[in-house]
Amino acid sequence: MIEHNESRKTSRVESCKNHFFIYTVKRLQFIILLLTIANLAFSQAPVSERASSGIATLQEIQPNVDANHSSERSPVSLISFKATQGMNEVQIEWTVDKDKNVALFAIEYGVSPEMWRKIGEVQVDNLMTAIQKYTFKHQTPRTGNNLYRLKFINTDSSFTYSYVRSIRIAGEEGLILYSRPVSERFLPSSIVYSEIIRAQVRNISGGLMLDLKSVPVKGIDLSLLASGIYLIRIDTSDGMISRHRVTLMK
Repeated sequence: MIEHNESRKTSRVESCKNHFFIYTVKRLQFIILLLTIANLAFSQAPVSERASSGIATLQEIQPNVDANHSSERSPVSLISFKATQGMNEVQIEWTVDKDKNVALFAIEYGVSPEMWRKIGEVQVDNLMTAIQKYTFKHQTPRTGNNLYRLKFINTDSSFTYSYVRSIRIAGEEGLILYSRPVSERFLPSSIVYSEIIRAQVRNISGGLMLDLKSVPVKGIDLSLLASGIYLIRIDTSDGMISRHRVTLMK
């Protein structure tokens, strides 16, 4: 009788073990299935949705392209694209091939991947039949990260973007740009006057001479100041700060 009960207990234990094993295997299969579905959905999701998940991908650092204007064609082959820091500027260089359908290169600048503005344009060399190199100088970079990208504007008004190049400029006080002498007004050509939110003019001793909340289209009026050397700080709405050393000659 005792042996019979022991046998029944052993049978029940073995049965429980088998049920638990089967349950565990099925649960693992279910989890693997869920992970497979989630991974498939993620890979097919737009870049913007993937960015919100907190997982970084190479595509997320590429510039956004307007689907209504970007071309599916590849009218230009970007062979190289680089940004190099000079004395008072950043040199932008790019080399292209097969730019038959490109009408214009626009150079765009940003201090973050979300904020961009055009700082210049370069016309395409229509006589070019092979590889061609282009250059552009950004004369008002800021301290910290400076981002650059190219916008290829095609003859049919569609456009595509290049990848982004970044260059970091060190220094707490920022890069001081030496500008050509002026007689009355000053405005760097690469800054849009309507984007200026503050301009400060100090003498060589650091004394504040002018503190402006906006700047007219003709530039900062220095006509009431004496001849000499002045340090000008310009803040723009996109967060850029540039400093300029200007010689006023009357």
